[in-house]
Amino acid sequence: MDPSSARANSGGLFSGKTELQPLKEKRICLVDKKHKKKLKRTAKKKKEKAASQEATAKLKKQMNMFDRLPNNCSSCGKNFPKTQEAHMTWQVVVREQKQQVRLFCPECQKQAKEIVENQNEV
Repeated sequence: MDPSSARANSGGLFSGKTELQPLKEKRICLVDKKHKKKLKRTAKKKKEKAASQEATAKLKKQMNMFDRLPNNCSSCGKNFPKTQEAHMTWQVVVREQKQQVRLFCPECQKQAKEIVENQNEV
C-alpha cells in the first residue's frame, strides 16, 4: 500500500474529506436577537417619523384654512369678539374638502343642538 493512500484512509490531515465544523448556536442566536431588535427599532422610528410628518402636514393645512376664519357668526351674523371667553365658547367648523371655515356663536350652537334633538325624537 502507498503511504499517502494509507494516510488518506486513516482520516489524517489530508483525508480528502471536508467536514464542516458545527456552528456555535449561542452566538448565532445573540446576533439574530440583536438584529431583530435593530430592525424593530428602525421600523418603529420610520413609523413615528411618518406619523409626525402626516401630523405636520395636517396642521399646515389647518393653519392655511385659519386665514379663512370669518369675523362673525356664520348663521346669525353676530360679530366675533376677540376675548378669551369668546375663543373658549365659539365653535369653529372646518370642511377641508370644500375649503370652507364656519364660525358659530354659543346661541346658534344651542339652537342647532335643539333641532338635532327634535329630529331624533321624531
